[in-house]
Amino acid sequence: MLSDWRNKMHLIERFYADQRGDMAEAAITTPVIILLMVVILNFGMLAYTAQAAENAANYGARRGSVAQSNAVGEAVSAAAYAANQALIGEYAVQAVAPGGIAGSELGIRVTYRVPNLIAPLAGMFPGLPRGDFTGDATAIFRQEGW
Repeated sequence: MLSDWRNKMHLIERFYADQRGDMAEAAITTPVIILLMVVILNFGMLAYTAQAAENAANYGARRGSVAQSNAVGEAVSAAAYAANQALIGEYAVQAVAPGGIAGSELGIRVTYRVPNLIAPLAGMFPGLPRGDFTGDATAIFRQEGW
């Protein structure tokens, strides 16, 4: 009984002392971990940029809806200012509804573009997006008047 226990302990010690496969394991798992980190970083950048575009569109439409004159100009200017405060991405601002009269709709669209960090790998892995990530955010407010 005691010898069986010693044999089992000897096997466990040999298992923990064996380091022959460590380099191969590291060579296989390191690129996968790095790719996973880059994908997470890229989608984090995309989420940040989409939220920044949404905030810029809301800010611009809100500012334009309370402007007493040149509502569209005020809205586009405010949205462009808010979008330029974002640290990641490229933004373009345009008016989609003119407003100007009390009760009418004033709309702002902010289009964004984020660089795709995994695009060079798209040839090796089918299904990965090849171009930059793009999208837009639109906000529509009613023009106030008094």
